[in-house]
Order: sequence, then C-alpha cells, then structure tokens
Amino acid sequence: MLDDTTPIQIGASYLSWQPSVSNSNNLSFAGLYKFKNFTLGAGLRHVKYSEELIVDNLGNSGGSEIRFLPVDYAIDMGMGYRINDMFMLGGTLRYVNSDLGAIQKASVFAADLSFLYNKDNLSAGFGFTNLGTKVDYGNGSNQLPLRFRSGLSYNVLSSYLHRIIGVADVSYQLVQGANGLIGGAGLEYGFKDMLFFRTGYHFEQKYIGASYGTCGLGVSLRGVTLDFSYLIASKNNPVNQSAAVSLGWAF
Repeated sequence: MLDDTTPIQIGASYLSWQPSVSNSNNLSFAGLYKFKNFTLGAGLRHVKYSEELIVDNLGNSGGSEIRFLPVDYAIDMGMGYRINDMFMLGGTLRYVNSDLGAIQKASVFAADLSFLYNKDNLSAGFGFTNLGTKVDYGNGSNQLPLRFRSGLSYNVLSSYLHRIIGVADVSYQLVQGANGLIGGAGLEYGFKDMLFFRTGYHFEQKYIGASYGTCGLGVSLRGVTLDFSYLIASKNNPVNQSAAVSLGWAF
C-alpha cells in the first residue's frame, strides 16, 4: 500500500496466471506523478503464454510440429483531476497489441473513464472500461468486453496500531454472448501501517470467467512496499494457485 500523499510513485509486479493451463507470465511496470489537483500516470504490461502447436480450424496440425509463443503487451496513459476534497475524475487511454502466432495478430485502442467520491472513512466510485475499437485477428472483428464498474471502501477502524478496511465491487459486462455480473469483497488489516494482511473473494458468472478466493500480505517501510497475493480455488479451476508479487516505491 503506497502513501497517497507522496508526489511520485513507481512500481513493478509479476503475476503467474493459470499455472496449470496457460501458465502465462505477466510483467507490469507503472508510475505516477502528482502536482496540484492533477495526477499523471503511465504503465506497461507484457504477457507471455505457454508455447502452442499451430493447427487449422479443425484442430489438425497437418503433421507439422511448428509451435508459437503467444505474446500480448499494453501501454497505458492516464490522468486524474481532483475537483475538490470529495470528487475526482479520471481517464486512461490504452494501446494493446496481441500476437497469437502465424498471421493471427491484432491491435486495439481503448479507454477507461471513472468517477470517485471520498468523504471521511468512505470512498466510492464508478466507471466504464474497454471503451474502444473492435479487435480482429483476421477471422472477423469482435467488440471489446465493455464493463460498467462500481466499488466502495470503508475504513472500519483507524488508530496508531491498527487499521481495518473493507472493500466491495460490482461490475456488469456488456459483450455479445457473454453479458453478466462480476463482483467481489475483501478485507485488509494493517498493523502500524507497516504490516498488512488481506483476504477476499472474487465472483464471475461461469461464461465470463472464474471465481476464486484470495489471500495476501504486504510490508511497507520508508516508502518501499512489498506485496504478495495467492489465489485459492478448486483443483479444476484454471486460476487455482495463481500468484502475484509486487514492489513499489513512493517518494
């Protein structure tokens, strides 16, 4: 957890996603700079999937053993503006490039818009993600999964020694053939703003994605933070045993 009062924050994270299925490795780098009522941010994400065998539309390789390594990357640029002590607006522009091997390549531009309200111990927000162009790998274009997102957090307890924060979010996905609800809830306990324990649950309707539990811990000292999280699900759930680690610095 980085300090919201610091003007410059940078961070990096590594995510091992679906280790038993796609075994994708996600690397992310991000930073932000605050001045007056503005916040500027930028990020880079790189996703590498497990090696795949090239096949035709019927799943046949034709005797070929040619393999490819799917790779995605995304570049984000964002800005936030604090209207007053209670309200903030934000927006992000994103470029995504996806290479599934052979001629199956695509790129897309997208945007996110958000609104945040903050007063005393309560923070709440809503917004839209994936407002953008269609993606086309050469076999027809498809709309990005547009989502309306909302969430809130409440500072349940705050003292010199202890801090407890509860969070919840609800989203609705709008895309042909896969409309549905996504949601989650979680709790964070902090000791002296140095040691943090976290747990939560994430829900997605089965034709959208996977549901799973989460647990994690974090350490923060002199502006440097180290966080680890682990996903818990049934053995046949593709996200089971996914894990992430992140390092941040606020100065």
